[in-house]
Amino acid sequence: MKNCNLFFLFIITLITFLSIGCKDNKYQEATEYQGTTGDATILISDSIGQEVRMETIQGNYYSSTKEVYAIVFNPQKRQLSFGRDWELEYMKDSVWIKARNKKPVLKFDDEFLPINIPEYMVFSFPIHIYEITSGRYRIKKTFYDNFGNGNYKEIELCSEFYLK
Repeated sequence: MKNCNLFFLFIITLITFLSIGCKDNKYQEATEYQGTTGDATILISDSIGQEVRMETIQGNYYSSTKEVYAIVFNPQKRQLSFGRDWELEYMKDSVWIKARNKKPVLKFDDEFLPINIPEYMVFSFPIHIYEITSGRYRIKKTFYDNFGNGNYKEIELCSEFYLK
């Protein structure tokens, strides 16, 4: 009788594990299917180029937008440092002009130096603090490529976008 109970317990446990495994496979298949129909792209080192560059996540925003997000690509994993400072500029008569703040802004002179060097960094730029209208804009941010021994190279990155 004991052997019979153990056998049934073994069968029930086996069926339970198999049914859980089948559910996980169905979920995994659905996830893979959804991933192939979306707009997401997997980035590999070869597809992000070799140069340090910055790109806004979208090319077009509405004038009611509060923040613009940008990605800084660092495919060679350079030791980049940066501060909090950045500028918003707009195009007028083929000339870039610095956008005006709505109110005075207190700026700190900090330097950030990531310990683990990332291949990309995402930044949020609060454009709502500026007087903005529709038109062509760009975000400008300065980075420093640290070579060690106090030597560095300044890298000024810009990324353009439009406000509607």
